[in-house]
Amino acid sequence: MGAHQLLGALDNCSPGETATAYKSQSWIVKSFAHRAAATGLQGEHTLAKETRMAVTASQTTRARVKIAGRVQGVYFRASTCQEAQGLGVTGWVRNCSDGSVELVAEGPREKLDQLIAWCHRGPAGARVTEVTVHWEEPEHGYRGFVIKR
Repeated sequence: MGAHQLLGALDNCSPGETATAYKSQSWIVKSFAHRAAATGLQGEHTLAKETRMAVTASQTTRARVKIAGRVQGVYFRASTCQEAQGLGVTGWVRNCSDGSVELVAEGPREKLDQLIAWCHRGPAGARVTEVTVHWEEPEHGYRGFVIKR
């Protein structure tokens, strides 16, 4: 069962059921039987919500991306901001003194991969020659995606 399937299963879990997800080469197993016996279905539903938030947070990753080429003066930052917001990732983008653009983004790996793929193309007028990605531990400190000056 994939992590996205677990999220749906957690909301529909009944007493005694077990929800399992595969995430980053480790199995996350949650058994609700002991909780149901102690607190009843209401407590189990609360545990399912708490677990859903924990699984969602554990799926978050962070990418630091440097984009080189003709990427300044072509609305690269504004376009990156729009793209990131559309994908629902958080972080920031800024121009660098060497003429490149740097961004830090946090979100699900699939969404970050989409943003990075977009960075290889950029907006009309950009000519991307190199994209460097460094994967980091997420800090969960961003609200939205912004342009840093």
